[in-house]
Amino acid sequence: MKKILLFSITLCLTCTLSACSNSSSKANKASNQTEDIYETSSQTNDYSSDTLSHIEVLQSDGPGKEFLNVPLYYNEDYPAIQKEYQSTSAMSLLTCLSMINSYYSSSYVTPTEYSTAHESILSATVDQNISDMAKSVNMTVDKYNFDTEKLSDLLVTDRKLVLLYIPHSSKFGSYSSFLILTGADAGDIFVRDPNSNNSNLYRPLTEPSCDYFTLCEQASSSSFMYVFNDIPTK
Repeated sequence: MKKILLFSITLCLTCTLSACSNSSSKANKASNQTEDIYETSSQTNDYSSDTLSHIEVLQSDGPGKEFLNVPLYYNEDYPAIQKEYQSTSAMSLLTCLSMINSYYSSSYVTPTEYSTAHESILSATVDQNISDMAKSVNMTVDKYNFDTEKLSDLLVTDRKLVLLYIPHSSKFGSYSSFLILTGADAGDIFVRDPNSNNSNLYRPLTEPSCDYFTLCEQASSSSFMYVFNDIPTK
């Protein structure tokens, strides 16, 4: 409880101090552009039939048309693959990896396309699958034990995208679950949850969010945070 309260104070203070900071690297940008997103779209559940993203994906004006926020895919939109993967946690990992891949490659990569391109996903470990995804977009990945202070630093100070793995039962899943944390602001954490059955856990905004206390309470020291980094140029 003490660490969670400390996280709350750190999160609010750091958000205020870093509100004007910018990052030149996409790995550090993460998708902390909530004001722009709120102004761009007022619809929360509409999505393109071509991309199946349940939130509007903003793109830069430059020639690369970089994605400025992470798309939202749901496991339930892919029943054929969901049946093949059998467990919700395995399907959630696949869907999260496809969302992250889409974001960093700035192209829509659905779970169907991702599973076709990564045939070993069912036989590989969680760490292997995440590392494989990072390599596919020319990035590296760091793994951390869940810690509220570290999470605050990653989301607010470093403006990183975080893949959270909760390997136990929680509000987010009966056995284990995967969530993408895209940013934080004023005590809220912005989340991409691939399980549409959890939609009631998030505030119905264009950028789905839950309060820091709920997330920290449900995670634990046995949970893990994965962070993606650009490969340094020589």
